[in-house]
Amino acid sequence: MPTSLEKRKMVTVLSIDGGGIKGIIPGTLIAFLETKLQDLDGPSARLADYFDIIAGISTGGLVTTMLTAPNKDNRPMYEAKDINNFYFEQTPKIFPQNRSAKESSLKNPKLSDICISTSAAPTFLPAHYFEVKDSQGTTRTFDLVDGGVAANNPTMMAISHINREMLKHGSEPMDANRLLVLSLGTGTAKFEGKYSATKASKWGLIKISNKRKTEKGKRKKNKEKEHPLSWHIMSIGLAKRKMVTVLSIDGGGIRGIIPSTILGFLESKLQDLDGANARIADYFDIIAGTSTGGLVTTMLTAPNKNNRPMYEAKDINNFYLEHCPQIFPQKSRKNFFTSITNATKPGPKYDGKYLRSLTNGLLGDLTLKQTLTNVVIPTFDIKHLQPVVFTTIDAKENSLKNAKLSDVCISTSAAPSYLPPHYFEVKDDQGNIRTFDLVDGGVAANNPTMMAISHINREMLKNNSEPMDATRLQVLSLGTGAAKYAEKYSAVDASKWGLVNWMFHNGSTPLLDIFGDASSDMVDFHVSTLFQSLNVKDNYLRIQDDTLSGEESSVDIATEKNLESLVVIGNGLLKKPVSRVNMDTGRYEKCEGEATYEEALVHFAIQLSEERKLRQTN
Repeated sequence: MPTSLEKRKMVTVLSIDGGGIKGIIPGTLIAFLETKLQDLDGPSARLADYFDIIAGISTGGLVTTMLTAPNKDNRPMYEAKDINNFYFEQTPKIFPQNRSAKESSLKNPKLSDICISTSAAPTFLPAHYFEVKDSQGTTRTFDLVDGGVAANNPTMMAISHINREMLKHGSEPMDANRLLVLSLGTGTAKFEGKYSATKASKWGLIKISNKRKTEKGKRKKNKEKEHPLSWHIMSIGLAKRKMVTVLSIDGGGIRGIIPSTILGFLESKLQDLDGANARIADYFDIIAGTSTGGLVTTMLTAPNKNNRPMYEAKDINNFYLEHCPQIFPQKSRKNFFTSITNATKPGPKYDGKYLRSLTNGLLGDLTLKQTLTNVVIPTFDIKHLQPVVFTTIDAKENSLKNAKLSDVCISTSAAPSYLPPHYFEVKDDQGNIRTFDLVDGGVAANNPTMMAISHINREMLKNNSEPMDATRLQVLSLGTGAAKYAEKYSAVDASKWGLVNWMFHNGSTPLLDIFGDASSDMVDFHVSTLFQSLNVKDNYLRIQDDTLSGEESSVDIATEKNLESLVVIGNGLLKKPVSRVNMDTGRYEKCEGEATYEEALVHFAIQLSEERKLRQTN
């Protein structure tokens, strides 16, 4: 594939979202497209003849397989026009309404297993377990659910796959000028106003999993700008810079202690180089944070009365150690039976009152546009079913996007079932009001690295500047730890679970765990591919510990012992060798010849210091 791709004028991609029976929508569109191709090239024309890559998730994976699996004549098994007939005939049986790998044989499973797995939507269809065995008798096992938890829209995955293949064969990365992409959605309900934060704040685990309708609402828009974009960091300034620096911090509840420990070390090295007044916010053009990472982002960038960062990085762990036991009181975790009670009681596990009081007291009336460097903090609007990303630049352009930092922090931390959703309003000088019904940004981007990079390019585009390629980006991405080796869940067990078990199982929340890890890993996959394909892998440093287990992998077990353990894990991570994610296994593997994370951060600090001094002289 790579050899032929690099010689082509264009590379063509078809991408099909997941969405269950709504696969009929893209099925209808591709049928129309195939008839037009047949009008041009004859009745034997098939979509598989025209696309270099066809990517599909969940129901889109079924469509992809039907378009590409060979029949006995080695032609596509289905014409596109027949796919909807398949849905009409088969989906009533799949969802009955009477409700009471060429390079490695270990990666060459049966298409039937792939289709069953990518369609195994949690709570709707059972998880799928299967094995693949190679000619040497080696067996690889799979415990899989719907690919939609990682990438319901697989377009970016398809593009990353192209670049990964180009990279493997020593070819130049595929730039967008040579890509022709058709991305098909399966329909959404953005304008229905499905859920409100006011009502959802009273939901417990069970309500979150079965709630279907609330009051309808209308979206309000306001495009009026306060002033033209002119802030010192974005667009025009970026275009002139040698490097653009990005810090990204994942979500993960109390595990925010791990990246905070890393940041404390980095800031100390910057202070060694540039003096005791050096702060993280002085060196990064963009700091992005989700959930607990959004709290850390705010502490690093919110101004104190002297217009300097409110917190030194070394003090953030003390914040966690002092306040987490009050945010997540442990009386609800005394024993297993109490946990079961929490699963069925109305309202979230924690009332969120302490967190709201704490953030309001610390941040007062400070707003987004007052941060000391650009911030990017994602949340998710449950009324309109779409991400809402709060940024300093947007706040400066539009007063209806200039939310109070306290509201942003409460919203991005409002993990469903743990803390209540947050409703608030923003009013501009003309009296226009924008309302927000928000939950934890981790449901959209638990790892906000890609969001930060996209934000840079969006601002460049708005000001007619050249896009920012990875050779001029210096990115530090900090995870909050994961339990990859704990093998917490199995498809055999999960195939028997209903709604309750997916939301709450043996003291854990499988559905939330799966979505959080999948989001973080997919972003790392895409960003790693981007930097490696351009031969600038050292411009991207991802620091993550995927060996957590037991209580240390939780987001809310805020005992003194567990919090102190996370500090130890963060300090221990500094001593580990730099690792990068294995694209096949998802696990981090030691890079031969690489330094420790501590040494890598010392080098990173030197680069940040030199870049800052270069800017100051110019």
